[in-house]
Amino acid sequence: MTAEYLRLRTLLDDAGFVLASRAGERLEVRKRDGAYDLARIGEALRAAKRANPSRDDLVLAPEDGVRDDEVIAAMDVARCERFEAISVSDGAG
Repeated sequence: MTAEYLRLRTLLDDAGFVLASRAGERLEVRKRDGAYDLARIGEALRAAKRANPSRDDLVLAPEDGVRDDEVIAAMDVARCERFEAISVSDGAG
């Protein structure tokens, strides 16, 4: 994902994660066995960070019905990948 347009937005919904940028790049990470695939989203965030090492911002947008512990787990993964400026938005925004 290119630095010029990098405003990563991670949508959490019933199907899994969607990692998207302002440039229109989009990566879907589907749930595995009914659970969020945190390892795979970590890999995607790690790749985004490698491509844009100076960026540390991420918008996390859980839809209604996503449990708090799932949101916190996603935030933990993002922080492990050195995204320190995490904002939480609603899933529609």
